[in-house]
Amino acid sequence: MTRINLDKPYRIIDIGCGPGNSTNILKLRWPEAELIGLDDSEAMIQQAKEKYKDIKWVLADATGDLSSLGTFDIVFSNAAIQWMPNHPALIKNMFKLLNKGGVLAVQVPYTEEMPIHTDLQKLITRP
Repeated sequence: MTRINLDKPYRIIDIGCGPGNSTNILKLRWPEAELIGLDDSEAMIQQAKEKYKDIKWVLADATGDLSSLGTFDIVFSNAAIQWMPNHPALIKNMFKLLNKGGVLAVQVPYTEEMPIHTDLQKLITRP
């Protein structure tokens, strides 16, 4: 988030927002911006709604058509899209959500070295 060099974005979307923690951090950095947190988990959206009441929360699948939400100055996603299929189409659709001069800010963890991944690999290769 600190690498985003926009002074006054008007609209920001957090794709795969989970319980809203990263969305709230975006709100703290740009308090004047309209923020939308989007997730396909009803439980996560419910948690976000209960904790952060001044942010708009949308229950939707990020791999679908999101054009009805409009366009954004920042399309943000932190540690979420690695779980979504068809990255070429997903990234293309994320770019379509950007206003001219907007920023796509996506962080994807390198999961192959994460302990859960290495443990699962060990487990599935055992007799």
